[in-house]
Amino acid sequence: MTYATSTDRTALYRRELLTRMLPWWETNAIDPNGGVFTCFSNEGTLVSQDKYTWSQGRWAWLCAELADTAEFGILPLEAQLWRERASDTGRHLERTITAAGSDVAFITTREGDHLPANGGGDIAVSVYADLFAALGLVNAAASAGEATATERERWNASAHRILESAASRVRDGSAPSEPYPVPAEFADLGRTMLLMSVATEIHLRTGSDASRIIVEEAMARITGPDGQWSAARCWEFKPQNTDDGFDDTLLANHLNPGHVLELSWMLLDAASVSSVAAALLPEWLSATVLTTLALGWDEGQGGLFRFVDHRGGAPIGRRLGDSDYENLVLDTWDTKLWWVHIEALLACEIFAIHTGDPAFDVWANRVADYTFSTFPDAESGEWIQIRDRSGAPLDKVVALPVKDPFHVPRALIRMVRLAERTATL
Repeated sequence: MTYATSTDRTALYRRELLTRMLPWWETNAIDPNGGVFTCFSNEGTLVSQDKYTWSQGRWAWLCAELADTAEFGILPLEAQLWRERASDTGRHLERTITAAGSDVAFITTREGDHLPANGGGDIAVSVYADLFAALGLVNAAASAGEATATERERWNASAHRILESAASRVRDGSAPSEPYPVPAEFADLGRTMLLMSVATEIHLRTGSDASRIIVEEAMARITGPDGQWSAARCWEFKPQNTDDGFDDTLLANHLNPGHVLELSWMLLDAASVSSVAAALLPEWLSATVLTTLALGWDEGQGGLFRFVDHRGGAPIGRRLGDSDYENLVLDTWDTKLWWVHIEALLACEIFAIHTGDPAFDVWANRVADYTFSTFPDAESGEWIQIRDRSGAPLDKVVALPVKDPFHVPRALIRMVRLAERTATL
């Protein structure tokens, strides 16, 4: 399919959100007791009513964002209904908070009872779950709905407490990171970029000094001197000490193009928080986005690889052992994942407007063509999110055993809102 203009693509995004994505989730997944069911197979069959807090936080964010977008008149949705869904999910998220008050259960029952997340019986095993819970709580608080003032105050306080705890643990490297464990010899991009993004969202919702400081610190660890991302390269896993002999490892050499492209627009958001953050936005950012698109693109069969070597091609390098993460990189590097493509498309649309460079519009057409001819499922009404290199459905868990209610709706909403703002300029 060819899109003559960005207006054609925007019509596609709006249609996909309103006629495929949201109807599927409303029909199949909303729990009237609060939150959303996400333990679906790749084909869309519900296999469990247990709830991963990671996904519940994302759902609360989505409900609040849809309510706001409806309130602005951008989407023909019932704002109050989505605000109430955000509040219901906020109540579920509050039940996931552990006794310590600064982290959350990784997985719960439908009712919110904490479940062991591993064979050792641990409950709180991921700073990713913590941060998504904080994101959901602060957005549920902001969306109001039928939540009481006392509930909103608690949710905001909990979100900040969890955020500050996560920032401290990410800073010293002690934050647990299931399902992506990080060896002690490396600093990873994932924890810091999510910390920065969630702190940005919390600051935009609350204006708190604590969240602003966390944005600035996290952004400095990414783009500042000796950071994870420079004009020369982006490190998914960067050796803590380059003299320790880890530069030749698979972990040091691999790159996740989807992460880099998602991070690119997150940095633009973060730069809006303060002059300090704005000064950390690199001048080479847009050029590196184009380089990453080219580096990750499968010229043979189309689409973006999940992992590549930072110089291009299949990931290579010395293995440290038989670790789950190294196996993940080698076993799934050539898969085609829904979130990688929708994040790439969002980056293209944002940078096309941010820079005015027609190369981003060319890439947007290319990515949109592949994405919307590959992932939507005509039978179920949503997307088959995991595909093999050729684009065929792949029955494999790639992170959590869940169907994700976040990346695609988030990107579609942002792209529709972007087009609305651009049209009014």
